[in-house]
Amino acid sequence: MKKAFTLVELLGVIIILGVLALITFPIIDKSIKNSKEKALERTIHNIEEAAYNYSVANDIGYETFYNKLSLEELKKAGFLEKETINPVTNENMTGCVLYKWDESKKQYEFKYDEECDVEIALEGDPIIEKAKELVYDNDTCKTDGTTYNYMGGCYIKGTPTNNSLWYSGFLWRIMGINADGTVRLITDENVTVIPWGGASDTAKNWDGSYAKDWLNNYFYP
Repeated sequence: MKKAFTLVELLGVIIILGVLALITFPIIDKSIKNSKEKALERTIHNIEEAAYNYSVANDIGYETFYNKLSLEELKKAGFLEKETINPVTNENMTGCVLYKWDESKKQYEFKYDEECDVEIALEGDPIIEKAKELVYDNDTCKTDGTTYNYMGGCYIKGTPTNNSLWYSGFLWRIMGINADGTVRLITDENVTVIPWGGASDTAKNWDGSYAKDWLNNYFYP
């Protein structure tokens, strides 16, 4: 006659299985998370590579501050699949690629950002950090009379002598930080020469001039 398991023995087996589950579950869970994170890294790499391929086929400019390239634009141009799923959240990715021209490397820099936040992307930029050092005090304008507020920005008063920098081949003076995180610079050197005239019949007027077109489409952005 076979001997049946006693209640104590069954409880012992259950406890052992429970302990094994407690030990193995975190390992399996961590392995799954690592696998999803690596898959996300590959997806982001593919998105940034699509942005690179887009830049080869299109003229995206050579600005040294970050610009946005939406995933929708990459999809419409055929450089990205219609649905780009985040392997971690299983949701459709709706961010964008932030890009800028790196003059020192003579190449574009691309990085995917889920929030499409250019201001955050500017963090660490030497010009931004230098301007913050000059005009910010605990993220607010200084109250000692050396700066002033204007349209949400923070600007330097007077004629400070420690706010000059060499950038893009010219000597600039930092005026302050705009509300959107960009830096306002000024230089007394001839950065470029733009002819006044334009191709239209009203070329002699401001509305038809090259100067207006340059200011609106190049200088202000």
